[in-house]
Amino acid sequence: TVSSGAAGGNTASDGEAGVTCQSTSASVCNGRGTWNPATRSCVCNANFYGITCGFPNVCVHGTPSASGDSCICNTGFSGSRCDISCDANTTCSGHGICSATGACVCDPCYTGANCNLLCSNSGTCNAFGQCQCDGCHSGKFCDITCTRNGVCNTNKTCNCNANWAGALCDVAVCPGADGRCNGHGACNTYSQTCVCAVGWSGVACDVPDCPGNPTGVPECFARGVCSPGQY
Repeated sequence: TVSSGAAGGNTASDGEAGVTCQSTSASVCNGRGTWNPATRSCVCNANFYGITCGFPNVCVHGTPSASGDSCICNTGFSGSRCDISCDANTTCSGHGICSATGACVCDPCYTGANCNLLCSNSGTCNAFGQCQCDGCHSGKFCDITCTRNGVCNTNKTCNCNANWAGALCDVAVCPGADGRCNGHGACNTYSQTCVCAVGWSGVACDVPDCPGNPTGVPECFARGVCSPGQY
């Protein structure tokens, strides 16, 4: 048995926690709580925690965990100190959870700052948690319209811009009714320009161009008409 030498001291049997060898006065709890003889532990005042109430409660809107190294936040708050307003059911629309920074982490198929958009309102969510987009949209959350190369019609089909084709306007083509230089040249799909065959000119290779005619001089020296395929 260990006995304290100071008046009013406490005793402890061999093996007992050292804290019980200390004075039973309020000083044991650092003036931030009261000593409970029955449980031989401190009952901390509000906003303090720890074996001797030595740590301030930094959980602004919550309580410390049992270990005291993290916070258990009240409903509607998140963050390491529970000081960020975020509620999964309201802030995240019931379709996500709050991160430590107060941002919503959305459930599969949901997007938006508040997780309020199911596949960007342009698709449905399948059994695997993946968006199935309508005829105009693509992307993980169906947030890309006609590959950004066209507009979506009311019937959910794409109306492509010039020099783009395909259901989603994702195929590069060249000028000309056929998208291939009217059959009078080669299409450079990288630059989406035509390289015209001999005898043709123009952006879409649709202008007859008789060979040998000097630049700036009228076709056929103004003495005739250039007839494609006749030279």
